[in-house]
Amino acid sequence: MMILPPVTPVMPIDPTRVYELVSANTEAVKAVLFLLGFIVFAVVSSVLTVRCLAKTKTGLYSEIGGSIAMAVAVLLFIRYGASLVALQGLLLYDLLLYASVSDIRTRKAEDWAWIAMIPLALCSIPRIGILSMLLGAGIVFLPQLAMAVLPPHKTLGGADIKLSTASAFLLGAVRGVGGYLVGLLASVIFTLIYNKAKGRSNKDSYPLIPFLAVGVMAAFFI
Repeated sequence: MMILPPVTPVMPIDPTRVYELVSANTEAVKAVLFLLGFIVFAVVSSVLTVRCLAKTKTGLYSEIGGSIAMAVAVLLFIRYGASLVALQGLLLYDLLLYASVSDIRTRKAEDWAWIAMIPLALCSIPRIGILSMLLGAGIVFLPQLAMAVLPPHKTLGGADIKLSTASAFLLGAVRGVGGYLVGLLASVIFTLIYNKAKGRSNKDSYPLIPFLAVGVMAAFFI
């Protein structure tokens, strides 16, 4: 004789559980779509920044900048999510990219590059505080001003001073000064190694802004 298994009642579907599952999937899809759009925007904006504003032949700089922009976009999304801070970081990267390419090719950067950082820095006031931002800018700017005024009048270039001060204002005291020092240290180490490999004098300097850009972006993620 065959024994049939007992028939268990069908449990009703919990609408709350269904809503939670649908909501979770929807949020995941939104996050993926935002990340993809963010990456595309990062690449396009960085390439256009270099090609349209550098006023000189950029060679592979725009392609390299676009490739780095992809990594920066992903890291910004991981660190800050879909937020205004992530967008601020991406626009900061574009400004630093333009200034770096200009410094490498012409040893100068247009004033608008650091001026554009001022309104961009206003987004940092609620998160960092205006006092910390002013303190960071002062700590970076005043020693460079003293070096320019006092004998033997050794100082960085005007674009270097303006850009580093504006970056410190955007980042605040701790991160701004830290990013500035990291950039200076990286520049000194690279210049010594590069000059030794090329048999050049250490008096021959290398553009500083690319190293400041690395320090500033690294500090932005802290």
